[in-house]
Amino acid sequence: RLDLNYYNHFLSRQTLALHFQGEQIINPQADTQLLLGGDKGLRGYQLNQFNGNKLLLFNAENRFFLVDDVLRLASLGTSVFFDAGYVWDRGREVRFRDIKADIGAGFRIYLARSSVGNVLRFDIAYALNRIPGEDRVVITFGSEQAF
Repeated sequence: RLDLNYYNHFLSRQTLALHFQGEQIINPQADTQLLLGGDKGLRGYQLNQFNGNKLLLFNAENRFFLVDDVLRLASLGTSVFFDAGYVWDRGREVRFRDIKADIGAGFRIYLARSSVGNVLRFDIAYALNRIPGEDRVVITFGSEQAF
């Protein structure tokens, strides 16, 4: 597994966050899969929508800090993001036209007094690649950064 993160605080109240992940299961069990979807890096798609033995994922997020230390409990912010990912099975040819991507925006609540520095996130994403029978807009909630 390769997992790379880059953060650039190029303005005092703004952060560019980039993430790249590559992963492969060498000797998978029949029930072992790598998953991509709304909770696994592709926020514009349903939970665990895609699976396989090999995975590529790219996320770009521009985070904006709005209000610091509200009631000495939390800070508030927003973000805009782009996600792109692909999973495939071992022995299958890579088809880059099958890469799935989404764009979206989110709201962040940074819990300043949390012992583990949690972030509550609320994201709305739009799938750029239509999946027949699925909604293109997905709302996700989480208690961590997306990546």
